[in-house]
Amino acid sequence: MATAIGSTYEEIEKSVLHLPLPDRSRLVARLLASLEEEREAEITPAWKEELRRRVEDIDKGRTELISGEEVWERVNRRFGTHFNG
Repeated sequence: MATAIGSTYEEIEKSVLHLPLPDRSRLVARLLASLEEEREAEITPAWKEELRRRVEDIDKGRTELISGEEVWERVNRRFGTHFNG
């Protein structure tokens, strides 16, 4: 796959793996931050408000929290499936 800078993914990966550890660490942190930025941009204002409301409900004890295991048990009982997340 060619990139915008004219190098293939494999060439970039090879170059990056030869960087000193501190530089690789900084690059990883920046790449992860860029993923987070993209995710943040995808969240609509309405969904952000819904998330805020749900967190508030949890903080004030208005919502019953259940484990992931319990969620899958309920899904399997309700739909007769054998999902295990």
